[in-house]
Amino acid sequence: MIKRAHLLAVTVAFAGLATSAQAGYYVLPYAQLESQLYNPVTGTFTPQPGYQVSNGFEANGATSKQTALSDADGRNAFSSVDLANGELKASAGATGGTRSASANAIFGDTVTIAGGAGTTWDFNILLDGYFEFEFGGPTGGPPTSGYTNYDITLAIYRPGDTTNNTWATSDVASAVFFQSINEFNPSIDLENPLVSISELIASSILLESDFETFEIYARVVTGASTSTFDGITSVLADFSQTATLDFSFADGVNAYSDSGALLGLGKYTPPPVDVPTPGSLALLGSGLLAGALMRRRRRA
Repeated sequence: MIKRAHLLAVTVAFAGLATSAQAGYYVLPYAQLESQLYNPVTGTFTPQPGYQVSNGFEANGATSKQTALSDADGRNAFSSVDLANGELKASAGATGGTRSASANAIFGDTVTIAGGAGTTWDFNILLDGYFEFEFGGPTGGPPTSGYTNYDITLAIYRPGDTTNNTWATSDVASAVFFQSINEFNPSIDLENPLVSISELIASSILLESDFETFEIYARVVTGASTSTFDGITSVLADFSQTATLDFSFADGVNAYSDSGALLGLGKYTPPPVDVPTPGSLALLGSGLLAGALMRRRRRA
């Protein structure tokens, strides 16, 4: 079972993203405009003006889902998750003033692999996107108050090795595989304020037996914020074209997913167990009884 609890977005701090639950799989597209300020004294979050959230979390139901938000002040956020294609899409933009937006595309699924002892499960996730800036106002320079950022994470566990879905920061040691790539405020050339991003996470796991089960989690997060202090009038963080997960297995190896959709992997169906019919049980009992009677007669 996949176990999940609160997730904390890398782009902004927010609480209550999801309450504890258990699922064989889930999809979580999440869009947010503005942020919440955390007060460490009271332990509370205060929404900032313009704050909106669209949380598309669904467990053991839909295998694809998306969320989107926009407002009249030039903020927008979009997030999409599709297990069948292994796609995670996220984009966020803000225009004018001091404004921010963020997007998170996250999923978890359970993968079962049969007949693969001694072979490897190869996997990768590729992220392509870009940041685009417009400058104006009094200063016009690299951001110090405004920001852009991105995060791509892939994590794999054996069932029971992660106690909750704060895996992004706290369950690294228990993972079979864990890698996260992120950057905050990449270098900006004011003469050409378009920053292209391409990241690849790729690895493999040696399968130790002919029946293995893993929990797999993938995440893409991005955010954008304008700043009147920096003269940044518009920011677009676009990772909607797209982050894509891929698997490969050796010939003859069968793989399944709890969702029945992840990269086309169907659901695992345990083989039937032969159960004797009541009649055969009666015959078996009669045979045992007859055998006991025969042994008694021979002893007599």
